[in-house]
Amino acid sequence: AVRPAPAPPRSAAPQTAPPSVGTVALTSFIGRDGDLGRIHTLLTEHRLVTLIGPGGAGKTRLAREAVADADGARVVVAELAALTAPDQLPAALLSAAGRAALVRVQPEETAPDTMERLLAALGGPRAVLVLDNCEHLVDGAARLTATLLEACPRLRVLATSREPLGVPGEVLHPVDALPPRDALRLFADRGAAVRPGFRLTDDVRAAAAEVCRRLDGQPLPIELAAARLRTLSPAEIAARLDDRFRLLTSGARTALPRHQTLRAVVDWSWELLGEPERAVARRLSVFAGGATARAAETVCSGPGGPDPTEVFDLLAALVDKSMVVAVTGAGPTRYRMLETIREYAGERLDEAGERSAVEAAHARLFVERAEAAEPHLRGAEQLVWLTRLNDDADEIDITLRRAVAAGDSATANRLVAAMAWSWMIRGLSDATTRWVNAVYAMTGPAPPAARALAVAYSALTELGLERTVGVQAKIKEAERWAARAAAPRHPVLDLLEPGRLLFVEDDPRAAEAVAASTADPWVRATALAMLGSWAGNAGRIGEQRRFTREAHALFTRVGDRFGLGMTVNQLGELEDYAGHHEAAARAYDEAVALATELRNDEDLPQFIVKRALLDARRGDLAAARAGMDRAVELAGPDAISTGLVGMFRALVLRLSGDLDAARRELERVTPLISDAGVGAPQRRASVAMSWADVELAAADLPAARRHLAAAARSAIEGQDSPVNARVAEAAARLAFAEGDPERAATLLGVAVGQRGEPDLGDPEVVALDAAVRRALGDTAAERAFETGRTMPRPAGLEYVSAGVAVGEPGLIA
Repeated sequence: AVRPAPAPPRSAAPQTAPPSVGTVALTSFIGRDGDLGRIHTLLTEHRLVTLIGPGGAGKTRLAREAVADADGARVVVAELAALTAPDQLPAALLSAAGRAALVRVQPEETAPDTMERLLAALGGPRAVLVLDNCEHLVDGAARLTATLLEACPRLRVLATSREPLGVPGEVLHPVDALPPRDALRLFADRGAAVRPGFRLTDDVRAAAAEVCRRLDGQPLPIELAAARLRTLSPAEIAARLDDRFRLLTSGARTALPRHQTLRAVVDWSWELLGEPERAVARRLSVFAGGATARAAETVCSGPGGPDPTEVFDLLAALVDKSMVVAVTGAGPTRYRMLETIREYAGERLDEAGERSAVEAAHARLFVERAEAAEPHLRGAEQLVWLTRLNDDADEIDITLRRAVAAGDSATANRLVAAMAWSWMIRGLSDATTRWVNAVYAMTGPAPPAARALAVAYSALTELGLERTVGVQAKIKEAERWAARAAAPRHPVLDLLEPGRLLFVEDDPRAAEAVAASTADPWVRATALAMLGSWAGNAGRIGEQRRFTREAHALFTRVGDRFGLGMTVNQLGELEDYAGHHEAAARAYDEAVALATELRNDEDLPQFIVKRALLDARRGDLAAARAGMDRAVELAGPDAISTGLVGMFRALVLRLSGDLDAARRELERVTPLISDAGVGAPQRRASVAMSWADVELAAADLPAARRHLAAAARSAIEGQDSPVNARVAEAAARLAFAEGDPERAATLLGVAVGQRGEPDLGDPEVVALDAAVRRALGDTAAERAFETGRTMPRPAGLEYVSAGVAVGEPGLIA
């Protein structure tokens, strides 16, 4: 909530003075409703509550808002920031108590008199004492607070500090970052104060959100950034945050000196640390996403720093002093810095001349962790080790970035060799391609075993993208590096031999011989899965079924969930073609579950799409629409994935009878999936066929013919058998609608010849086949069907294309 600053208290005689909360706030208070409620509850149940958090978190303002409604208790606010020694505390508190009671405190009183008067002032009716900014006098503040609480049974204390007081009975309330929505509101509110008329319009909202995010949702830095709106736009402020300490220097002149600039805020906290704490803090800055205690002990110790056995206690002290945040979750606790503190500590790391040595220690640790995980990524412990790598993802990423930027070929090759398979099985194809290519281009020295594997991944990436130029050269280079390595040959290197099958895929016996030449069950399973996929694309569906079943059995034996997901998805397709819908549903559900376990964000939407299409085939259009909507949400930023999901969503909309919505969806996605690139002809054929199906449903046969002509041209270019079969089936629907059942029967035969088997699971194809047989009679229909089925694949495609050429229905050129 946004609350206006409270009005000044009315004048009153001393004996009837209302509670005072110190100075009157001059700005609105934004958010923190949950904090206020919890603080009120804590002060009701406990006598000492301490608000802890880093500098600039808004502890002071929150404390004052929390006691603004003290339910009749007298409020005493003692501001301790200006004090320099513990012995000044009693007089400062007595002065604050005097202000709250509107009485004068005599400055000449002796220390004993001061303490006696302070106990008398706070020991009467109910009172709440606010001790604001205790961290620099924490020991003295703790002793005095304990004394006051023991002597004044009706007193409650609300303290603000960057570390706990450590008094028995103390309850802590961490003051965390503002939620993104409240952070944005704060930025807008303070921005409007310095730039009248400023609002969070659509053109500035994203940049303002970026400013708030990079400033960790901390109120004071956000207010300092908003002050810059006098001369900069939100986008310009966001762009300058890499030099945030120079940028954020425009605090209020009336604020505490340490709150007038961002650097002063962090300087204050830094000066309160001992040198061992500073050493750990500056070394911790090399971690991108925070460190576990064990990682910190490894990286933050060493020459010029503490002993490894001392690091944890120092880390705990930094947490207590709000310089480090302890993040708990399913895995080990991680210790991370707010971005502003991390940047500051990084500057101190440079000043100490330690960056090179500390970053090297960081790199050694995470290269070793990645290499330890790699052998387990193809077996039953796959999920455990993927989780560990995921926990270290930020550190591995920054290590790789540093290595590539510095030309450290040895580190970069070792990391790519250790990480590439995990990227592949999680569907991170962009990351795989980017890093593999970047490291492949490096020319410095590298361990032969790591270099062999890095080059092998480069070749496999090219094969996955269906780019064959240069692949053989990379295969030979990987083999040369492997021959120089002392380490045993890596299983992934053996996949290079099956990779050559792209050039001999029309010879399945040679392909099987290559797959059978390895003794490693995982290598054999992977090779067989690749062979199954190629066989399906080539229209040899019987071989696809045999290869895929054998691969699935082997993956089950070794426990590789990625291989299981790929093969069970293919088996689901085969069951779907056979019309075994229940078996297909079980297979697709298993594929979805496996991809979800692996967090394979690239394949998961495609698996969900297949399950939704199966629902549509079974007539459950509500379930199909729900599945497609989920797949749309998961498709992410990749244009092609989004486009393909949208294309199949249009199919479900068509089956639901909403042709206008189907057209709108196809208009949206056609540009996304028709661009040049790998698989573009197949995608163009599919989307053109989808358009044709919509126009067929609308009985606009000329429009359907135009779209099918485009689909046939792309199918000839793409040479993908399942796509070609679907185009032939769509052409058969058009021929039947135009009154040519014989040609429709021939085209259904062409579809079977392209795919290798009929699609018995598609109710539209089954219904068309039945209609054709009624129109022609079984004998004539079968004769026409066999004519199409026995056509060589290229001839079949030419037949489809000629029959849908724009012109007279049924024209054969």
